[in-house]
Amino acid sequence: MQSIAAILLGLVAVVLLPVGTAQLLDTLGMSAQMGPLVALACRSVYVVLGGYLAARFAPSSPMRHALILGGAWLVLAAVGDVVLVRMQFFGPPWYYHGLVITALPGAWLGGMLHRRFHCKKGPLI
Repeated sequence: MQSIAAILLGLVAVVLLPVGTAQLLDTLGMSAQMGPLVALACRSVYVVLGGYLAARFAPSSPMRHALILGGAWLVLAAVGDVVLVRMQFFGPPWYYHGLVITALPGAWLGGMLHRRFHCKKGPLI
């Protein structure tokens, strides 16, 4: 149960934090200045954070939890890529492709950050 909770916490960070950030920027009147490249960079940071959170709250095998989160986000981003690019929704196709490309490396980096700051030794996975 803790494993599922850790991965869901990471997914919440990956999915909901960008929405909150967009709302905040919109409220401040800055959303028009934020282009797709900046949005992709922000999403990438949140994927790293999600990987870190999944690893941090995992009961065991933190890197495995971070990578499972990355795989889950990869699937969600790929489905969004296929659907939203066909609909020509919200921006250029490369933005959605970028979400897919950064899913696993970002989650891996979050797991590595956890390992760097919270683990002394141990296996990578």
